[in-house]
Amino acid sequence: MTEIGATPELQATPGPESGSPTSPRRRRLSRIRGVIAWILIVLSALLIPLSVVSVWAINLTTNTDKYVETMAPLARNRVITDHIAVRATDKLFEVIPVQEKLDSSLPKRAAFIAPAITQELHSFVQKQLTTLLSSTWFHQLWDKINRRTHATMVAVLTGKPNPRVKKASGIVLDVTPVLEKGIAKLDARGITIFDGAKEKLTKANTLSLDLANGKQVAKARSLFRVLSDLGWAVPLGTLLIVVVAGAVAVDRRKTLLRVFVGAALVTVLILSGVLIGRDFFASHEAKTIDPAVSQAVFQTVLRFLTHWLRVELLISLLLAVALWLVGPASWARWIRAHVIRAARWLVQQGKELTGPERHQQSSKGAPAAAWVFGHRSGLRITGLAVAGVIIIFGGNLSVSGVWFTALGLVIYLIVLQVVIVWARRRALHDEASTQRATSEIPVQSGKGSPRT
Repeated sequence: MTEIGATPELQATPGPESGSPTSPRRRRLSRIRGVIAWILIVLSALLIPLSVVSVWAINLTTNTDKYVETMAPLARNRVITDHIAVRATDKLFEVIPVQEKLDSSLPKRAAFIAPAITQELHSFVQKQLTTLLSSTWFHQLWDKINRRTHATMVAVLTGKPNPRVKKASGIVLDVTPVLEKGIAKLDARGITIFDGAKEKLTKANTLSLDLANGKQVAKARSLFRVLSDLGWAVPLGTLLIVVVAGAVAVDRRKTLLRVFVGAALVTVLILSGVLIGRDFFASHEAKTIDPAVSQAVFQTVLRFLTHWLRVELLISLLLAVALWLVGPASWARWIRAHVIRAARWLVQQGKELTGPERHQQSSKGAPAAAWVFGHRSGLRITGLAVAGVIIIFGGNLSVSGVWFTALGLVIYLIVLQVVIVWARRRALHDEASTQRATSEIPVQSGKGSPRT
């Protein structure tokens, strides 16, 4: 009640304060933060896999030991060694006209066998050189050549001036020591017809191996030039952008989840591009190089890049799944509940297996059968997920690798279906046994006498 003569107080309607969640200023600030967060999400998703590419390119162009380690498998690749053996044999027979020498040294009646002897000698020399190229000597020579030519390779790839590089447009290795060592090996076997070849192996007449032609190098030069100029700014800047995105975002968990999902998608696109580029470089761009050699070189040089991209993809997926699982989604809550239930079931089973009452169990397979039957869908999904992980991260995306993985998945699903059928029958049997036991329990009558 209001006293007589008193002025009633005006009731002011409280308006939205500037700090309340519903204030226009707060909503406007949230929208701005959301737009900035989305921009940073897109940048982070693009830069995370590009950081892997940047670190790979930096190691390849600045670390000679890493470059030698990258190129080392080519010396053990049969495609490369067989190619060098054929080239070296042809070079020896080009420098030394074997058939002409045989024609001049053999009697006229026996001159007809000169082509056959030349062919047999050609096959023998090629086998000897193939054996030489599979030895430790060639592996060590290959590492020395790559260590010596690393600076030249960097100059060719980045386009930067180098005293050793004038008009070089491709990547070529001088493997003339293979000829010299091969001639010495043939001498030891009593074949001295190629001794005069050493004098003719001048700088203008050497044995070389083309790893990449000018057209292939031109495709990669722009990328290597940009990455070499930026250096470590790309990975460090990426880390800073991810941190800023998490700090600016209204919902940090959801923002980081989007970052890692986007990074995984971009990584898959880059890996697909690498696979498509390998075939393109080998078939379309390698016009002056054997396509098999070009493909082997491309795959060997990029093997560290594809490995670390797969590692980054796995880490991004694991982080994305972890961030999703801790969220409020219904499926995430369902998975968390079932994981906790499975963990409790495992603890209970462990206690039963180690407890004194384990010998008193009448049906040992009942818990396992019930668990398999209750989680049959999850077991099938797990098999599909494992097969997908093997295909993506197993390092073998060939047709045969996918085929064998699919075959293993089919076998797993068949075995799992057999186990599920057994589990269903076991569950029905246990249920029937429980019902019979329940029906046979004696019921007490009113006078205390048992009545069944």
